[in-house]
Amino acid sequence: QASGSQPLTPDEAGRVLKQGYEGANAQASQRVDAMYNLARDPFARASVGAPDTVPNAYAGQLGSTVRANLSRSGPGQTIVNNDFPDLAPNAARALNRIDEWARGTRGPRNVADLSWDQIENMRRELLQYRTAAFDGTNSTDQRAISRVIEGFDQHFGQLNPLMEQARAAHAERMARFNPGDEGQDKV
Repeated sequence: QASGSQPLTPDEAGRVLKQGYEGANAQASQRVDAMYNLARDPFARASVGAPDTVPNAYAGQLGSTVRANLSRSGPGQTIVNNDFPDLAPNAARALNRIDEWARGTRGPRNVADLSWDQIENMRRELLQYRTAAFDGTNSTDQRAISRVIEGFDQHFGQLNPLMEQARAAHAERMARFNPGDEGQDKV
């Protein structure tokens, strides 16, 4: 009820609630965008000790990090073996893609270092495999590709904590304002 006036009708109350929800979502979205911009800012990265670029050799170790993340014990454990491509086809394709990056057969080649934009482009490519997995019903593939993305984020998040914080803020926003889509990454 507005002060000194009649109680709101159900339609009016719904509009007020919707406006509040949309306003809060817009503010959260702006916060996430600002955090991603900060993570890309060279001065901000320098303030937290994050490098301007990532050594190609470090990027080449990504496959080991991801495989370790896949095979860690616990609920949803995935073992990468000969049956893996049949059990988790999108996750297997993502691992093959990571191996291609490490060998330099696809993606950034003949460079000493990778920019954060190149790393984000690599991540976007992995997210396409994630989308394909979640468009289907194979829960093993869905868990495995989620672990691949987690491994990617852990590997590079160690070097750029600002990017890790931006991704966490995005996940929080999605969980709050788009329940069920919290796995959908900002691209």
